[in-house]
Amino acid sequence: MARTLYIIDDKVIRGLGERILKAMQKELNDIFSFVTNFSITMVTPTKLPATIDFTDSILIVVPHDDDVAPTKSTAEQQQVRSIKASILQRHLNIQLAQVTRTAQQPDLGGVGWQGKEILQNAIVCKTGGIASCQYVKEAVLKQFAPDQLSLDDAKQRRDKAKIIAATAHGDEKFKKEQRADEYYAKVEEHWKLTNAAFASWPKDMQEAFGNGLARLIAHEARHQYVVEHFSAGGLGGESAELFGVPSSERFLKDDQTDINASLTQFESDQSKATIHLETFPNGQPFAIYITRSSSVA
Repeated sequence: MARTLYIIDDKVIRGLGERILKAMQKELNDIFSFVTNFSITMVTPTKLPATIDFTDSILIVVPHDDDVAPTKSTAEQQQVRSIKASILQRHLNIQLAQVTRTAQQPDLGGVGWQGKEILQNAIVCKTGGIASCQYVKEAVLKQFAPDQLSLDDAKQRRDKAKIIAATAHGDEKFKKEQRADEYYAKVEEHWKLTNAAFASWPKDMQEAFGNGLARLIAHEARHQYVVEHFSAGGLGGESAELFGVPSSERFLKDDQTDINASLTQFESDQSKATIHLETFPNGQPFAIYITRSSSVA
């Protein structure tokens, strides 16, 4: 199904909870509303279509930042093996390039890549993207922290306040020290959410997580249409902020134009070939690896 963003529906993403998923899906629909006939589909790991169109993108959500690189490596290798097998089945004389295209400047918290080409009348589509829950979680916690302070920064502020309080006397000294301790305790209590289940997070933080995850997914999906970052910034820019910078929450107008142009060009290119090689034959999942944890904490 052309112009489709496939999001792998597995225990990692389901473990985020319904409120987060609903916010994510709504935000993704809003972000890509500028693309005609674009659809976003949650698909279980073994239900990806065998053949992927140039205008399609695929995203998997992983628990930790350290999961991104091994997942990308495994996914790329599996796609190459499957396409090579499809070439052999059709008795084609095609040399498949191992390299896929990624942005020169690596992303934070994810990656997106593509290798879409026509070789001897055959459609070859290698594509994928990965988004890290850890990266989004840390961004949400920072956004909602008192004064957006980390625990270390709050400790430094408390210690500095106590040094100043030491110059005071009597009740004034006691009150200043008490305020310093109370403020630090407030920040400390907030950061305890780092290891808490998402269901225990405040509603607005869960929804913010869903929005942030959607923006990261959209950024990595974009790389499957336009390889390099958008030089003027926005959601397609290098190291786009998930929160706090309104212009980074959406693709800028000129970037939208580039994405639409790329989709149109991909459709034109694909129409010139009649053989569609399989990227995910026989229910092959997007990525298989043993070390992947289903816990986001």
